[in-house]
Amino acid sequence: MIRATIFTYRGDEAETIECLRCAKMSMPDAVFSIVDDASDPVDIETVAVIVAEGASYRQSDFPRNKNLNGVECVRGILAELTRDVDPNDVVVKIDPDTAILDAEWLCALNNSVTVYVSSGDDHVLVYGCTYAMTGRAAIMARDVANTTDLQGRCPEDDTIAMIIYNLFTLSSMILHRPWTLDKPTPWTAFNWQSMTATPEDYVLNNDFAVVITGSPRNPNHQIQSRADCIRRLRLTKWSLSQLGKFQIA
Repeated sequence: MIRATIFTYRGDEAETIECLRCAKMSMPDAVFSIVDDASDPVDIETVAVIVAEGASYRQSDFPRNKNLNGVECVRGILAELTRDVDPNDVVVKIDPDTAILDAEWLCALNNSVTVYVSSGDDHVLVYGCTYAMTGRAAIMARDVANTTDLQGRCPEDDTIAMIIYNLFTLSSMILHRPWTLDKPTPWTAFNWQSMTATPEDYVLNNDFAVVITGSPRNPNHQIQSRADCIRRLRLTKWSLSQLGKFQIA
């Protein structure tokens, strides 16, 4: 079973709904949970939409320290990710500003070697917009986090990735490099600085699996632009799938 969790708060209401709809398109058999920040929760109308979309909704009270940082945040996230999880499950964490257009990258977790999949490069171990791991790896990471004296700022994505690295070594992790012109890959960030790029281009002219919309926006773009970008990515991908040009995972 795939168990996907989106962590949100009041400032990401619009993105959360579009992120959920997009991920549901790509992972129709997954079980979705939205974990809200009890100190700054989304409004009741957003909760109603989340539930109507078939996801469970709950609030957490661990400190998130603005952008998911800190020891208690790491422990809280792992506790949420492993709630009701079986070792044979696949656990997926998704940021609300992330569009998952294809879930084929999760298939790597079906082998007996790979336990963790995300995006990273020589500059950053992981870009935590989304990552997935086996239920067994998530449970083990949770237990390590709960019994280890973690030090420093502890951003959740890097900290959890390092725990996995120390448990299983790098050979058990797949880190997709972000797209570049000379080395195209299925993972990218929407280019808000471009005067010509549109969300439709990212589907029609490429085959991206994951598009992050949280990269710096042009000052002329409103905060709602990220939600609209995800919506347009999803609708374009869906339209193409209906034409038989793409297979929705």
